[in-house]
Amino acid sequence: MKKKWPSLYFAIFLIPLIYNPWGAANPYEITKQVWMMGIIAAALFCIAILVLMRRQIALPANHIVLAIAGLWILSFTLSTIFSDAPVESFWGTYIRMQGFLSHMYYGIHFLLCLYLFEHKDFQKYFFHTVLAVGVIVAIYAWLQFLGVDVLRGPSEPTVFGNRVFAMLGTPTMLGQFLLFPFFIAAGLVFHAKSKLHARPYFAMAVLFLSVIVLAQNRASILGIGVAVIVMAAYRYAHTKKQLVFIAAGLLLTGVLFLYFGPEVRSLNSRYVLWANSLQLFLDAPLLGSGPETFYQTFQKVLPKELFLFERMGDLPDRAHNVFVDTLLMRGLFGFGLVIINVIFLAYLFLKKKLKSANIQIVYALIVAYGISVFFSFSLAVHAIYLTAFWALLLREVFVWKEVKIRLWDSAKLVIAIVLMAGSLFSVSHAYPIVQADISFAKFIPAYFENYKAGLKEFKRIFNSAPQYAYFDTSFFIFYTDWAASDAEVREELKRASGRLGHITNRGYQYYFSQAQLLEALGEYKSAKKMFLEAIQRAPNFPELWLAWGRAAYDRRDFAEAEWALQRYVDLAPPYWQWEDSLESITPEQREIFRVFKISNPQFFEALTLLRTATFHKQKQT
Repeated sequence: MKKKWPSLYFAIFLIPLIYNPWGAANPYEITKQVWMMGIIAAALFCIAILVLMRRQIALPANHIVLAIAGLWILSFTLSTIFSDAPVESFWGTYIRMQGFLSHMYYGIHFLLCLYLFEHKDFQKYFFHTVLAVGVIVAIYAWLQFLGVDVLRGPSEPTVFGNRVFAMLGTPTMLGQFLLFPFFIAAGLVFHAKSKLHARPYFAMAVLFLSVIVLAQNRASILGIGVAVIVMAAYRYAHTKKQLVFIAAGLLLTGVLFLYFGPEVRSLNSRYVLWANSLQLFLDAPLLGSGPETFYQTFQKVLPKELFLFERMGDLPDRAHNVFVDTLLMRGLFGFGLVIINVIFLAYLFLKKKLKSANIQIVYALIVAYGISVFFSFSLAVHAIYLTAFWALLLREVFVWKEVKIRLWDSAKLVIAIVLMAGSLFSVSHAYPIVQADISFAKFIPAYFENYKAGLKEFKRIFNSAPQYAYFDTSFFIFYTDWAASDAEVREELKRASGRLGHITNRGYQYYFSQAQLLEALGEYKSAKKMFLEAIQRAPNFPELWLAWGRAAYDRRDFAEAEWALQRYVDLAPPYWQWEDSLESITPEQREIFRVFKISNPQFFEALTLLRTATFHKQKQT
């Protein structure tokens, strides 16, 4: 194959830079997914043309790698088919998009990289691409730290405080991504021919590390420390250098942890998530509950202690640990495949299989990334880069055979049609996804000007992306109040509730949407029945209690409002009680209160409603 077309495929690695300034729901992840789909669609189309033009094709083959890849696909397929919510497991949620379909794109990308990295030139080109993208991201992060945010413009302080996140959406996602260019730059420093050649790579490594520090991503720092220690043990066994590098790794990790301070909120949050979510394992031990279902299943065991560390309105959709997430959503089958990866990495280390500089660099960054996602998870950017690095590693450590397949005209036609169908599907799926987000951004000002104008935009959204529950639940937030007076709105609400039942397989969101609709129509007994069904599935999700309390208050059922709103307030952490004593509490407590207030803007309104409802209830009695 000529090198021109495969080189163009490297545009997929620009994915960290992709951002949608016209989006509203998630301008970061959604457009990155669309970019990935578009590049892979173009690749499939080009391959289809090449298949039609050739009498035979040559493919790399290794039965071990292909067998594991086949099991990986089978794991996702079975976990999706037998999922608690098969539709949502297939498409994924709108905000994350990590369902079966996205993972099949990652799989195609992995196979393409296996083919491309046969050529050493492409490996070198890949490293330089990663470094170039990393430099752009890092410079943008520094500008953001200095108050210059070109994409977002001037804005209020975020819940991240002064932590940077560049185009990745959160500091954690930024820190995890920068592990890739950091280890390439650091590795090239050690393997440079001279000090002169090493200088630019050293400067880049310092730049990347500085931004990881600005992001205050301690999991990535820990990953760097562990990887440095592992590689020192490998490269300099039984020498003084080994002790020097191990000490350096420990010192770097320790100093940066001290620099970040003793804050343990995120660790406490993860402990609560892990300890409680593991109770769900026996519900579906073999295949798990299905991709993208954690936010539903975790509601059964969600403890109020989580809100000591997280926003009350958040839906925990991950355990923030790749091992726990895999075990719960893909069961022992998927978890076993992850463990095989860990065993394989240990085998390479113990058997001294890391011969070349490139392999050592890739091995180090995979180890560092594995440590970081022990406390987090991956999104499209990380999946695209990580699968490429795994492809490169496997290409180098295994022996590959070139299998030549002679194609008859009928076979070529069938293969080309399948590939073009995949390409066409990708384009037809990708465009409506991003269009829905743009329409959602248009909806917000239209709604506040005229709810009917907003309804028009929402219908466009439903036409573009009817497979995502996010928009149906959002529609209920904005339009429930008009259910009784507007027949058109009422019908759309019924359709939205029906879609929620289909997408979530009658999860708590479906029952709560039914409760909201029936309550708005004055059918209070039926509404209460549906509400209790929702609460049975999500007993400690504050948003349900808040919405029900507001609805009861609006219809002047103050006893019901007090019951629901009191439950909401009981779920809250005690930080709200500090409002009247800000001058006497510590600076750390004032910061906790600040974050709580901007993270939970509805809480104090709910507190006022509760006090008012209690007053009116006492007055009535």
